[in-house]
Amino acid sequence: MERKRSIGVTIFGWILIFFPVTLYIIPLVHILIKGNPLEIFFYYVWMVFAGSPLYFLTNLGYIIFGIGVLQLKKWAGIYVIYFILFGFLYIMIYPRLHPYSTYSYHVLAKAYFIIIHSLFIWFFTRPKVNEQFK
Repeated sequence: MERKRSIGVTIFGWILIFFPVTLYIIPLVHILIKGNPLEIFFYYVWMVFAGSPLYFLTNLGYIIFGIGVLQLKKWAGIYVIYFILFGFLYIMIYPRLHPYSTYSYHVLAKAYFIIIHSLFIWFFTRPKVNEQFK
């Protein structure tokens, strides 16, 4: 018997997949418009290996958990909460989101991430949502 997925779970699952993907596509489109293929290569090498492997792994985790949430996997329902809590703590501890960002951008970005992470934690800890993952 196939379980029914609520609209909220569907939306949150797609958000978990969509936003990390856009974080890699938007810079790619920007570089493609500039027309330097070597710059594209070095950007992704930097992003994955040198710049921030934790950033890459975190986004990869969001995509994997988003797929699991859409499939109503029990492990996804449990681990997405832990992963979001980790992201929440990482945002709170991390000193700057981008080395060239201004202080006001930094504060607004942190506030945005705190609100989004809190919304995910609230949603995935609701009993009606949890019973979909059983």
